Amino acid sequence: MSEKTMDKPPEKAVVKHAGEKTTGGALQRLVPQNFGELERLAMILCKSDIVPKDLQGKAANVLLVLMYGNEIGITPAQALQNVMVVNGRPSLWGDITMGLCIASEVYEDSKDEFNEQTMTATFKAKRRGKDWVVRSFSQKDAEKAKLWTKQGPWQEHPKRMLFHRARSWALRDTFPDVLKGIRYFEEERDFVE
Repeated sequence: MSEKTMDKPPEKAVVKHAGEKTTGGALQRLVPQNFGELERLAMILCKSDIVPKDLQGKAANVLLVLMYGNEIGITPAQALQNVMVVNGRPSLWGDITMGLCIASEVYEDSKDEFNEQTMTATFKAKRRGKDWVVRSFSQKDAEKAKLWTKQGPWQEHPKRMLFHRARSWALRDTFPDVLKGIRYFEEERDFVE
């Protein structure tokens, strides 16, 4: 490096990212701008123990998770924590699904209910200018689907599992354009044999 280069003040970083415009200054979010940058980022991230264990050492899988995250408008860091692969298919983990819908311009409202007598979770979602979409999932539905006695979360948190199933159906049916066909992790893992 020459002395002239060292004397120059550093240039301000311009970072482009989903949904926001920046003019420079402090880094707000780091989002790769092309495939080469994405590939390099995946190579670095797969060596980290901060990524989920099933992605460690698998740069191609990290790359695909980052690509799916980009498709739905989330940053690489959000994708690593919220896009999970089940049976070779990407799915969204936890509350990111709800967050994406709420952040969407087409979201208007949502409500949930739980009936203790029938052990039924109901979730209602409303898209701007449309009618409410209502989906329910009950203990009887879970029994019919052979989920009620399944070891793991169904035994530990049955009400929460009923809620997740009702919510996933309502959100996917109301906001397919927002979720881009990526399914709900809590639902997908139930199909693992």
